[in-house]
Amino acid sequence: MQLFVWDHHFSTGLPELDEQHRALIDVFNRLHDTLFHAGVGHEDRDAALRRAFDRLMNYARAQFTAEETLMREAGIDERHQVKHRRQHEQFIINLREMWNGRETQIDLHGRLMGFLVSWIGLHVLGVDPSMVRQLRQVQAGRAAGDAYEDEPGVSEQGQRALLNLVGRLYMELSSHARARDAALAAADAVAASAQALQEQLARQGHYDEDLKAANPRLFENRLEEEAARGFRNESPLSLLLLDWGDASTNNEADLLRDVTHAVAAEMKRTTDLVACLGPQRVAVLLPDTPYEGALAAGHRVAAAVASLGPVRMGVAGAVPRARGYGAVLLSDAEADLRAVA
Repeated sequence: MQLFVWDHHFSTGLPELDEQHRALIDVFNRLHDTLFHAGVGHEDRDAALRRAFDRLMNYARAQFTAEETLMREAGIDERHQVKHRRQHEQFIINLREMWNGRETQIDLHGRLMGFLVSWIGLHVLGVDPSMVRQLRQVQAGRAAGDAYEDEPGVSEQGQRALLNLVGRLYMELSSHARARDAALAAADAVAASAQALQEQLARQGHYDEDLKAANPRLFENRLEEEAARGFRNESPLSLLLLDWGDASTNNEADLLRDVTHAVAAEMKRTTDLVACLGPQRVAVLLPDTPYEGALAAGHRVAAAVASLGPVRMGVAGAVPRARGYGAVLLSDAEADLRAVA
């Protein structure tokens, strides 16, 4: 039984891209048929698993290089390119971690199936079609930034396709009595993947256009992601923290908006993230920025907000020494809070 059936939900209209997506779906369907068929022996399943990992890595090398070249040459907005490349990087990292830990991982089969469901839902049904829609608009003469800003993200049609797939996967896995334990573990992996998709989609509502700032949830997610990426790549990550908790004002909302607008105007890169952490606190995340660069950005921000009131600012920056180093940076910035001159 084919859990993924190629139809218009998956087609982007770019033949080369669709061909690679078909290849990925073929890997998924073949792997499912082998891993969860009651008549397939242990050795055959292990061999199928090895072939699947090899094919997935080959898919990644060919597809990701082609997509990134296409985005760069087409001039698609850098913000989308950064998000797109980050997903490519994470796919390879996750795949290698699963393979390297295959001897100790419980139910690697189910984990891999859940991982592929998540990837097809988030990337094949989400980010790739978004890239193509922006590409069409840029080719038609529209500014790349405008195409990115108006991009709706994962379509309702794409979400329905993924939810239908999840439902079919649950039914299919639960029908194999002789593989019951593996089926239940795989169903748990699919549930986790579906939850990850919902969290990814929810991010689209975690940015306040009026404030020109992200909310705390998006900031926490990005801080965690960038700290993990900095740890893997040995690249610096910095943070600015602004606080005016001691200020007295009759209109707290106006002051918050004035601060976030002033700070956002000073950020020079689309990868920098301005976030509102509370009614009297704003943070700026600066990926790939050493402490010295954060200080320079801090001077610009200080000059921009000096006239707004008694604002304090703290600066922190380092190459993350652990995946969860974001909390350390936030604590260091808190400790560094001092009055803006």
